[in-house]
Amino acid sequence: MKKIEAEIITCDKLYYTFLKGEFDEENLFLRASENLKLNLAYQHKMAFVKNDDIYHIFFTHFSNLKAKNAYPLPFIFKLLTSLNLIKEKNFCILCFEKNYSFICFYENDNFTNFKTLPQLENKDITGFKSLCENARILKLLNHYKSELLISLNDELNLAKFFDEKIKILKLESLYKKPLNELTKQSSLLGKNENFIKEKEIDKKPFIKLAFGFVGVYILFLLIFLLSSYPKYKEYKNTKLYNQNMQDTLLKLDENISFLSLNLKDSKQKLENIKFLNDEKMGRIETFKNTLTNDKLLILSKLILFLNENGLKISALNIDENIKLSFNNKDAFKKASMLFKENANFKLLRSSEKELFLGFKNE
Repeated sequence: MKKIEAEIITCDKLYYTFLKGEFDEENLFLRASENLKLNLAYQHKMAFVKNDDIYHIFFTHFSNLKAKNAYPLPFIFKLLTSLNLIKEKNFCILCFEKNYSFICFYENDNFTNFKTLPQLENKDITGFKSLCENARILKLLNHYKSELLISLNDELNLAKFFDEKIKILKLESLYKKPLNELTKQSSLLGKNENFIKEKEIDKKPFIKLAFGFVGVYILFLLIFLLSSYPKYKEYKNTKLYNQNMQDTLLKLDENISFLSLNLKDSKQKLENIKFLNDEKMGRIETFKNTLTNDKLLILSKLILFLNENGLKISALNIDENIKLSFNNKDAFKKASMLFKENANFKLLRSSEKELFLGFKNE
Protein backbone atom coordinates (compact mmCIF):
# COMPACT_ATOMS: atom_id res chain seq x y z
CA MET A 1 0.00 0.00 0.00
CA LYS A 2 1.34 3.40 -0.99
CA LYS A 3 2.05 5.60 2.00
CA ILE A 4 0.12 8.90 2.25
CA GLU A 5 2.38 11.87 1.52
CA ALA A 6 0.87 14.27 4.08
CA GLU A 7 -1.87 14.36 6.69
CA ILE A 8 -3.60 16.82 9.02
CA ILE A 9 -3.49 16.22 12.77
CA THR A 10 -6.75 17.42 14.36
CA CYS A 11 -6.85 19.32 17.64
CA ASP A 12 -8.15 16.48 19.78
CA LYS A 13 -4.70 14.89 19.23
CA LEU A 14 -2.70 18.09 19.87
CA TYR A 15 -1.16 19.91 22.84
CA TYR A 16 -0.52 23.66 22.42
CA THR A 17 1.76 26.12 24.19
CA PHE A 18 3.84 29.18 23.32
CA LEU A 19 7.22 30.54 24.43
CA LYS A 20 8.82 33.95 24.15
CA GLY A 21 12.56 34.34 23.57
CA GLU A 22 15.26 32.69 21.48
CA PHE A 23 15.84 28.90 21.52
CA ASP A 24 17.53 26.24 19.47
CA GLU A 25 15.22 23.37 18.53
CA GLU A 26 16.43 21.03 21.28
CA ASN A 27 15.93 23.56 24.09
CA LEU A 28 12.62 24.64 22.60
CA PHE A 29 11.42 21.02 22.79
CA LEU A 30 12.56 20.69 26.42
CA ARG A 31 11.05 24.00 27.60
CA ALA A 32 7.76 23.50 25.76
CA SER A 33 7.28 19.90 26.99
CA GLU A 34 7.98 21.12 30.55
CA ASN A 35 5.33 23.83 30.14
CA LEU A 36 2.80 21.20 29.06
CA LYS A 37 3.97 18.75 31.76
CA LEU A 38 4.08 15.99 29.15
CA ASN A 39 4.73 12.54 30.52
CA LEU A 40 7.10 10.54 28.31
CA ALA A 41 7.92 13.65 26.28
CA TYR A 42 10.31 11.62 24.11
CA GLN A 43 7.27 9.80 22.68
CA HIS A 44 5.95 13.08 21.22
CA LYS A 45 6.80 15.12 18.11
CA MET A 46 6.88 18.91 17.89
CA ALA A 47 5.83 21.36 15.17
CA PHE A 48 6.13 25.13 15.54
CA VAL A 49 6.12 28.53 13.89
CA LYS A 50 7.98 31.63 15.06
CA ASN A 51 6.41 35.08 14.82
CA ASP A 52 8.82 37.83 15.95
CA ASP A 53 10.17 36.42 19.24
CA ILE A 54 7.15 34.19 20.02
CA TYR A 55 7.13 30.46 19.25
CA HIS A 56 3.72 28.81 18.75
CA ILE A 57 4.20 25.10 19.45
CA PHE A 58 2.09 21.96 19.01
CA PHE A 59 2.93 18.46 20.25
CA THR A 60 1.37 15.13 19.27
CA HIS A 61 2.09 11.53 20.23
CA PHE A 62 4.17 9.72 17.61
CA SER A 63 1.44 7.06 17.29
CA ASN A 64 -0.78 9.69 15.60
CA LEU A 65 1.67 10.11 12.69
CA LYS A 66 0.89 7.76 9.80
CA ALA A 67 2.08 9.70 6.73
CA LYS A 68 5.46 10.91 5.45
CA ASN A 69 4.55 14.45 6.54
CA ALA A 70 2.08 15.68 9.17
CA TYR A 71 0.85 19.17 10.08
CA PRO A 72 -1.26 20.57 12.95
CA LEU A 73 -4.69 21.63 11.70
CA PRO A 74 -4.32 25.32 12.79
CA PHE A 75 -1.14 25.76 10.69
CA ILE A 76 -2.58 24.69 7.33
CA PHE A 77 -4.90 27.71 7.01
CA LYS A 78 -1.89 29.72 5.84
CA LEU A 79 -2.44 27.89 2.52
CA LEU A 80 -5.68 29.84 1.99
CA THR A 81 -3.69 32.98 1.14
CA SER A 82 -0.81 31.10 -0.50
CA LEU A 83 -3.31 29.55 -2.95
CA ASN A 84 -5.12 32.92 -3.41
CA LEU A 85 -8.37 31.52 -2.03
CA ILE A 86 -8.74 34.68 0.07
CA LYS A 87 -7.26 38.18 -0.28
CA GLU A 88 -7.33 39.16 3.39
CA LYS A 89 -4.01 38.80 5.26
CA ASN A 90 -5.62 39.38 8.67
CA PHE A 91 -8.18 36.64 9.28
CA CYS A 92 -9.28 34.09 11.86
CA ILE A 93 -10.61 30.52 11.78
CA LEU A 94 -13.51 29.39 13.98
CA CYS A 95 -13.46 25.59 13.93
CA PHE A 96 -15.88 23.10 15.47
CA GLU A 97 -14.56 19.54 15.73
CA LYS A 98 -16.45 16.59 17.23
CA ASN A 99 -14.92 16.88 20.72
CA TYR A 100 -13.00 20.14 20.39
CA SER A 101 -13.59 23.75 19.30
CA PHE A 102 -11.04 26.50 18.77
CA ILE A 103 -10.36 29.87 17.17
CA CYS A 104 -6.97 30.82 15.71
CA PHE A 105 -5.74 34.12 14.30
CA TYR A 106 -3.51 35.10 11.40
CA GLU A 107 -2.06 38.62 11.17
CA ASN A 108 -0.19 39.68 8.03
CA ASP A 109 -0.46 36.03 6.98
CA ASN A 110 1.43 34.91 10.14
CA PHE A 111 0.00 32.58 12.81
CA THR A 112 -0.42 34.75 15.92
CA ASN A 113 -2.78 33.11 18.44
CA PHE A 114 -4.65 29.91 19.26
CA LYS A 115 -7.49 29.67 21.77
CA THR A 116 -9.65 26.69 22.74
CA LEU A 117 -13.39 27.16 23.35
CA PRO A 118 -15.55 25.29 25.87
CA GLN A 119 -17.87 22.76 24.27
CA LEU A 120 -21.54 23.74 24.00
CA GLU A 121 -23.80 21.52 26.09
CA ASN A 122 -26.83 20.14 24.24
CA LYS A 123 -26.13 22.44 21.27
CA ASP A 124 -27.11 25.51 23.31
CA ILE A 125 -27.05 28.12 20.54
CA THR A 126 -28.15 30.98 22.78
CA GLY A 127 -25.31 30.28 25.17
CA PHE A 128 -22.69 30.64 22.43
CA LYS A 129 -22.86 34.45 22.40
CA SER A 130 -22.08 34.76 26.12
CA LEU A 131 -19.40 32.06 25.72
CA CYS A 132 -17.65 34.23 23.11
CA GLU A 133 -17.97 37.31 25.31
CA ASN A 134 -16.30 35.48 28.20
CA ALA A 135 -13.58 34.19 25.88
CA ARG A 136 -13.00 37.82 24.69
CA ILE A 137 -13.38 36.84 21.04
CA LEU A 138 -14.53 40.30 19.92
CA LYS A 139 -11.57 41.93 21.68
CA LEU A 140 -9.19 39.53 19.94
CA LEU A 141 -10.78 40.28 16.56
CA ASN A 142 -10.12 43.98 17.14
CA HIS A 143 -6.63 43.38 18.55
CA TYR A 144 -5.49 41.39 15.50
CA LYS A 145 -7.42 43.67 13.10
CA SER A 146 -9.17 40.66 11.63
CA GLU A 147 -10.96 41.42 8.36
CA LEU A 148 -12.47 37.99 7.77
CA LEU A 149 -13.84 35.18 9.96
CA ILE A 150 -13.86 31.74 8.33
CA SER A 151 -15.92 29.01 10.01
CA LEU A 152 -15.34 25.28 9.64
CA ASN A 153 -17.86 22.51 10.44
CA ASP A 154 -20.28 25.21 11.67
CA GLU A 155 -23.42 23.04 11.43
CA LEU A 156 -25.39 25.31 13.83
CA ASN A 157 -24.34 28.50 11.97
CA LEU A 158 -22.88 29.96 15.19
CA ALA A 159 -20.63 32.38 13.28
CA LYS A 160 -23.75 34.49 12.57
CA PHE A 161 -23.25 36.12 16.01
CA PHE A 162 -20.32 38.05 14.49
CA ASP A 163 -21.92 39.10 11.20
CA GLU A 164 -22.35 42.72 12.35
CA LYS A 165 -18.68 42.97 13.33
CA ILE A 166 -16.78 41.18 10.56
CA LYS A 167 -17.14 39.53 7.17
CA ILE A 168 -18.16 35.85 7.56
CA LEU A 169 -17.42 32.96 5.19
CA LYS A 170 -17.63 29.19 5.48
CA LEU A 171 -14.48 27.29 4.57
CA GLU A 172 -16.62 24.73 2.77
CA SER A 173 -17.70 27.47 0.32
CA LEU A 174 -14.08 28.59 -0.26
CA TYR A 175 -12.58 25.15 -0.69
CA LYS A 176 -15.07 22.60 -1.94
CA LYS A 177 -12.68 19.63 -1.80
CA PRO A 178 -12.02 17.57 1.37
CA LEU A 179 -9.70 19.44 3.72
CA ASN A 180 -7.04 16.72 3.41
CA GLU A 181 -6.64 17.74 -0.24
CA LEU A 182 -4.93 20.92 1.01
CA THR A 183 -2.00 18.82 2.16
CA LYS A 184 -1.04 18.30 -1.49
CA GLN A 185 0.20 21.90 -1.30
CA SER A 186 2.09 21.31 1.96
CA SER A 187 5.36 22.19 0.22
CA LEU A 188 4.26 25.81 0.71
CA LEU A 189 4.54 25.35 4.50
CA GLY A 190 7.79 25.65 6.47
CA LYS A 191 9.76 22.61 7.56
CA ASN A 192 9.24 23.48 11.26
CA GLU A 193 5.47 23.35 10.76
CA ASN A 194 5.89 19.65 9.98
CA PHE A 195 5.90 17.17 12.88
CA ILE A 196 8.20 14.87 10.93
CA LYS A 197 11.68 16.39 10.55
CA GLU A 198 14.10 15.23 7.88
CA LYS A 199 17.69 15.94 8.89
CA GLU A 200 21.03 15.18 7.25
CA ILE A 201 22.62 12.23 9.03
CA ASP A 202 26.11 12.70 10.47
CA LYS A 203 27.85 9.39 9.69
CA LYS A 204 30.93 9.83 11.93
CA PRO A 205 29.20 9.00 15.25
CA PHE A 206 27.74 5.85 13.68
CA ILE A 207 31.16 4.72 12.47
CA LYS A 208 32.57 5.24 15.97
CA LEU A 209 29.60 3.40 17.43
CA ALA A 210 30.13 0.49 15.03
CA PHE A 211 33.82 0.15 15.99
CA GLY A 212 32.88 0.42 19.64
CA PHE A 213 30.27 -2.28 19.25
CA VAL A 214 32.76 -4.64 17.55
CA GLY A 215 35.30 -4.02 20.34
CA VAL A 216 32.73 -4.72 23.05
CA TYR A 217 31.56 -7.83 21.21
CA ILE A 218 35.12 -9.23 20.98
CA LEU A 219 35.73 -8.42 24.64
CA PHE A 220 32.51 -10.16 25.57
CA LEU A 221 33.59 -13.32 23.68
CA LEU A 222 36.93 -13.35 25.50
CA ILE A 223 35.23 -12.98 28.86
CA PHE A 224 32.79 -15.71 27.96
CA LEU A 225 35.56 -18.13 26.95
CA LEU A 226 37.51 -17.40 30.13
CA SER A 227 34.52 -17.52 32.45
CA SER A 228 33.09 -20.62 34.03
CA TYR A 229 29.71 -22.02 33.17
CA PRO A 230 28.10 -20.98 36.52
CA LYS A 231 28.96 -17.35 35.82
CA TYR A 232 27.54 -17.66 32.32
CA LYS A 233 24.33 -19.13 33.75
CA GLU A 234 24.15 -16.29 36.27
CA TYR A 235 24.52 -13.84 33.38
CA LYS A 236 21.65 -15.46 31.50
CA ASN A 237 19.42 -15.27 34.59
CA THR A 238 20.30 -11.60 35.10
CA LYS A 239 19.55 -10.83 31.45
CA LEU A 240 16.17 -12.54 31.74
CA TYR A 241 15.41 -10.55 34.90
CA ASN A 242 16.34 -7.28 33.16
CA GLN A 243 14.13 -8.15 30.21
CA ASN A 244 11.20 -8.82 32.55
CA MET A 245 11.86 -5.50 34.30
CA GLN A 246 11.89 -3.66 30.96
CA ASP A 247 8.57 -5.27 29.99
CA THR A 248 7.10 -4.23 33.34
CA LEU A 249 8.37 -0.64 32.95
CA LEU A 250 6.97 -0.46 29.43
CA LYS A 251 3.56 -1.57 30.71
CA LEU A 252 3.79 1.08 33.46
CA ASP A 253 4.62 3.74 30.84
CA GLU A 254 1.54 2.75 28.87
CA ASN A 255 -0.65 2.96 32.00
CA ILE A 256 0.80 6.38 32.89
CA SER A 257 0.08 7.65 29.35
CA PHE A 258 -3.50 6.41 29.61
CA LEU A 259 -3.96 8.08 33.02
CA SER A 260 -2.43 11.31 31.70
CA LEU A 261 -4.94 11.46 28.83
CA ASN A 262 -7.81 10.80 31.24
CA LEU A 263 -6.51 13.54 33.55
CA LYS A 264 -6.35 16.00 30.67
CA ASP A 265 -9.92 15.15 29.66
CA SER A 266 -11.16 15.51 33.27
CA LYS A 267 -9.38 18.85 33.60
CA GLN A 268 -11.05 20.14 30.43
CA LYS A 269 -14.49 19.00 31.71
CA LEU A 270 -13.88 20.74 35.07
CA GLU A 271 -12.90 23.95 33.28
CA ASN A 272 -16.10 23.75 31.21
CA ILE A 273 -18.21 23.24 34.34
CA LYS A 274 -16.50 26.17 36.12
CA PHE A 275 -17.02 28.36 33.06
CA LEU A 276 -20.75 27.54 32.92
CA ASN A 277 -21.16 28.01 36.70
CA ASP A 278 -19.45 31.42 36.54
CA GLU A 279 -21.77 32.39 33.69
CA LYS A 280 -24.86 31.26 35.65
CA MET A 281 -23.71 33.14 38.78
CA GLY A 282 -23.26 36.26 36.65
CA ARG A 283 -26.79 35.91 35.34
CA ILE A 284 -28.13 35.44 38.86
CA GLU A 285 -26.27 38.55 40.08
CA THR A 286 -27.63 40.60 37.17
CA PHE A 287 -31.11 39.24 37.89
CA LYS A 288 -30.85 40.19 41.61
CA ASN A 289 -29.70 43.74 40.80
CA THR A 290 -32.79 44.35 38.64
CA LEU A 291 -35.26 43.35 41.39
CA THR A 292 -36.94 45.97 43.60
CA ASN A 293 -38.21 45.17 47.10
CA ASP A 294 -41.75 44.84 45.70
CA LYS A 295 -40.60 42.43 43.03
CA LEU A 296 -38.66 40.41 45.58
CA LEU A 297 -41.89 39.96 47.54
CA ILE A 298 -43.71 38.98 44.34
CA LEU A 299 -40.93 36.55 43.46
CA SER A 300 -41.10 34.89 46.88
CA LYS A 301 -44.87 34.47 46.54
CA LEU A 302 -44.44 33.05 43.07
CA ILE A 303 -41.80 30.52 44.15
CA LEU A 304 -43.90 29.50 47.18
CA PHE A 305 -46.93 28.99 44.91
CA LEU A 306 -44.93 26.88 42.43
CA ASN A 307 -43.46 24.70 45.19
CA GLU A 308 -46.85 24.18 46.89
CA ASN A 309 -48.31 22.94 43.61
CA GLY A 310 -45.31 20.84 42.59
CA LEU A 311 -44.65 22.90 39.46
CA LYS A 312 -41.14 22.79 37.99
CA ILE A 313 -40.03 25.49 35.54
CA SER A 314 -37.08 25.59 33.15
CA ALA A 315 -36.69 29.42 33.06
CA LEU A 316 -37.97 32.55 34.82
CA ASN A 317 -37.78 36.15 33.60
CA ILE A 318 -39.08 39.20 35.48
CA ASP A 319 -39.22 42.53 33.65
CA GLU A 320 -42.42 44.49 33.26
CA ASN A 321 -44.17 41.14 33.40
CA ILE A 322 -43.27 37.61 34.48
CA LYS A 323 -42.43 34.88 31.96
CA LEU A 324 -42.40 31.24 33.04
CA SER A 325 -41.04 28.50 30.78
CA PHE A 326 -41.82 24.79 31.20
CA ASN A 327 -40.17 21.70 29.75
CA ASN A 328 -43.08 19.45 30.73
CA LYS A 329 -46.42 19.83 28.89
CA ASP A 330 -48.44 18.52 31.85
CA ALA A 331 -46.83 21.06 34.18
CA PHE A 332 -47.59 23.80 31.63
CA LYS A 333 -51.29 22.83 31.43
CA LYS A 334 -51.60 22.56 35.21
CA ALA A 335 -49.97 25.97 35.72
CA SER A 336 -52.27 27.56 33.11
CA MET A 337 -55.35 26.40 35.07
CA LEU A 338 -54.00 27.44 38.48
CA PHE A 339 -52.87 30.94 37.45
CA LYS A 340 -56.31 31.72 36.03
CA GLU A 341 -57.64 31.61 39.61
CA ASN A 342 -54.58 32.94 41.50
CA ALA A 343 -55.10 35.92 43.85
CA ASN A 344 -51.67 37.50 43.30
CA PHE A 345 -51.08 37.04 39.57
CA LYS A 346 -53.12 37.39 36.43
CA LEU A 347 -52.53 35.31 33.31
CA LEU A 348 -51.88 37.71 30.40
CA ARG A 349 -51.26 35.20 27.64
CA SER A 350 -49.62 31.87 26.93
CA SER A 351 -47.66 30.27 24.12
CA GLU A 352 -46.11 26.84 23.65
CA LYS A 353 -44.84 25.89 27.16
CA GLU A 354 -44.62 29.60 28.23
CA LEU A 355 -46.89 31.69 30.49
CA PHE A 356 -46.86 35.50 30.74
CA LEU A 357 -48.18 36.86 34.07
CA GLY A 358 -49.01 40.28 35.46
CA PHE A 359 -49.31 41.49 39.06
CA LYS A 360 -52.86 41.86 40.42
CA ASN A 361 -51.73 44.37 43.08
CA GLU A 362 -50.42 46.84 40.43
